[in-house]
Amino acid sequence: MKTPKMMMSLMMLLLAINGIYAQNSMPIMQTFKGHYGNSWFGERITAMDYNADGYDDLILYSRKYGTNQLNAILFYSGSTQMDSIPDIVLQSQYPGQVNANGFFLNAGDVNGDGLDDFVTGFGATINGEFNNYRYLYLGSDTFNVNDRILMYQVPNSNSGGQIFAGAYGIGDINGDGYDDMVYCNGDSWYNNNKIRLGGNNIMMTEEITVESFSAANLLNLGSWQKVAYGDFNGDGYSDLAGSDWLAFTWIGHAGIWLGKAIPNGMYDLRISSPSTSPFHQFGWQLAAGDFNGDGFCDLAVSAPQSDSPNPWYNGYVYIFAGNAQLADTTVANEDPVLVPEQAGFGMRYYPNPQAGDGSGISYEIEGKIPDLTTQATLTIHNIKGQLIKQIDVEADQLRKGTGTISTPRMNPGVYIISLWLNGTKTNSEKIVIK
Repeated sequence: MKTPKMMMSLMMLLLAINGIYAQNSMPIMQTFKGHYGNSWFGERITAMDYNADGYDDLILYSRKYGTNQLNAILFYSGSTQMDSIPDIVLQSQYPGQVNANGFFLNAGDVNGDGLDDFVTGFGATINGEFNNYRYLYLGSDTFNVNDRILMYQVPNSNSGGQIFAGAYGIGDINGDGYDDMVYCNGDSWYNNNKIRLGGNNIMMTEEITVESFSAANLLNLGSWQKVAYGDFNGDGYSDLAGSDWLAFTWIGHAGIWLGKAIPNGMYDLRISSPSTSPFHQFGWQLAAGDFNGDGFCDLAVSAPQSDSPNPWYNGYVYIFAGNAQLADTTVANEDPVLVPEQAGFGMRYYPNPQAGDGSGISYEIEGKIPDLTTQATLTIHNIKGQLIKQIDVEADQLRKGTGTISTPRMNPGVYIISLWLNGTKTNSEKIVIK
């Protein structure tokens, strides 16, 4: 039996615990409300600085908006006094025109201007036939929804009544300083997955078919499957991971495509469902991150449940460890197209670890810079393969052997600095920011 003294002690303990939690709070800065019931207001949301004013902006999707109650994408510009009135409205003129599935995606900085860009889908009836479209909107200080690039068009009859409207940003998969993206084109989810390389003129850049294998599709964008990306082998290139939880009748499957200077779209690793998750949709969701802090991005894959719910299956999430042994399996080790790293040459950075306060990184050259070197560039990527900074360096400065390069402020984590001589990567080193 609990005595009054025991009850009082318990109450004091609970008050103390609540007091600890009460010290932390995040007040509501702004509230956004849908205009109609059952509007699925906020079904999709993303953040990006689309107008280059230094404030992150909010973009969201609603199935009902305006007097005609049709679906729309709403743009809310960030500011010190951010309000709940959309600054830009991209609305359907008839049901389903603006992306009936609410699919719009931040594709990253595909044109290298320092601003995030995004992709969404449209539908329109032309000469009595309904067509699907994919448009790219480039971030700009004069952002205008009418300023868009048509990336793809397909008749509705050829796409099974739908199209993967968005494009997933996948970091810089070929290390050229532009973010790249992946999407599906048209009438076959399993054969038309594409990587579009970023560039100044996005429609003139290379489009690479993402190859899979006949028994399963490793990149099931047709089921609105998300992808993941990161530098899984620590070579400075962003790598792509995809999955198909429908493969082999609900068993599921996943795969990895390693980034490289000249990507070829061939997968480098197949990941089968572990024996503890038979027929449980392995690959339902993916996430990438350096979970153990070893400098390699790891891949988390979920297997939540079978198609017919099993009351005795608890669900699993598996983390597959990134490592330096992951290698390109589709070309010979001595690639005649690429200039090999020079023996006896290197560039070391110190101190390592170091603070990320933007004070610069000191370096020391080991070996000799080739006499014909006229152009030298340093790139800094995070563990996700995203370009943080590109720095042009005078070749003669490097020939002095030591020096300091200016760097931006960087958050704690693992980064990869790569040296490019005459456009060819010759050296990569990891640094740790603490």
